[in-house]
Amino acid sequence: MSSEERKSVIHRKAASAREDFDARAMSPSKALRLSLEKCGDRLFQLALTVGTLEQRRLTHAAVKEEVGVDTLILLLDGQGGARGAALLDLQFAQSLVEVQTMGRVRPGAAPDRPLTGTDAAIAAPLVDAMLKGFDDKLAEAEAGHRPLGFRFGDRVGDARGLLLALEAADYELFRLTVDIGGGARTGILSLILPAEVLARPEPGSGEAGEGAAFDLGQLAMQMPVTLDAVLDRVQLSLAEVCALKPGMTLPVGTSAIGRTELVASGHVAAQGRLGQMNGMRAVRLSGAGEEAAPPRATPEPALAATPPDPDPAPGFPDLSGLAASEPPTLTALPDLPDLPATGGGLPDLPDLPGEGGEDGGGLPDLPALADLK
Repeated sequence: MSSEERKSVIHRKAASAREDFDARAMSPSKALRLSLEKCGDRLFQLALTVGTLEQRRLTHAAVKEEVGVDTLILLLDGQGGARGAALLDLQFAQSLVEVQTMGRVRPGAAPDRPLTGTDAAIAAPLVDAMLKGFDDKLAEAEAGHRPLGFRFGDRVGDARGLLLALEAADYELFRLTVDIGGGARTGILSLILPAEVLARPEPGSGEAGEGAAFDLGQLAMQMPVTLDAVLDRVQLSLAEVCALKPGMTLPVGTSAIGRTELVASGHVAAQGRLGQMNGMRAVRLSGAGEEAAPPRATPEPALAATPPDPDPAPGFPDLSGLAASEPPTLTALPDLPDLPATGGGLPDLPDLPGEGGEDGGGLPDLPALADLK
């Protein structure tokens, strides 16, 4: 058995296995094959039959090996700035030109010639329709499918230009060997799409279905957070802050070790004690954050106590025992005793000494009231 016959047998077995698999589910390979065959018949009335379809993963550098000398390179633009490529060999591109100009495909291999921008313009409608049908069939099979949205963007002259235009790290290659015009010619069409675009599901879909709830709280709990251990807070003037240099020390009390705070974005998340573990600094949690922990008491200035009057006035309450921060309570004053009448009940004053007395002199006599008139 010749090598060509062995390849033919392998291709037939591969095609049979592929048909059995495609009959059970709508795979990307099946969607692409059905879309190409239907678009060729609808747009150009051209019979396109996919004989074999190969799908495999490519790296960015390996894309260059898929570009032949006589290959028409079409750059594809997708959603979100994604880029892919469609590669048509000379046989496939010449068949599209012939069916557009002459209405049919001539049997036999196409003659060698350079591929131009006119070939790209003729092939663009077929490529766009094939990619749209590819999206539609995948959307019918998967409720959460996100349309790829690829379409013809521009023609690229060589493999180097294609590598510069593509940016993804990995790609999915679909290589289709197509029978054109009922056996008149055989051509190859290759589709190169970013692997991450094909594997990305629709947001909110997945195992739970299209209407799955989006748990924002669970996503927020998975976000990374930076914790800072704050020993103490020191108040400095602007001049002192500007004068800080490497090697300078700041006074921190020893009690700050036992009340270390874990701070995240200005929020006190927990309290702990500074220590070490395995030769590294560590913090042992000892309390909750600022919501659950009581606020730190701010020391108030002591009030100077005034000694009480040793002999308070009779009839008034003693206010010396009241706290300085509490307002005194006023009580009703007791009734005062009646004063004695004028001229009675008072003791007699002693006589003043006269002149020449023991005190060295006396007061002069007051003139009589009659003399003042």
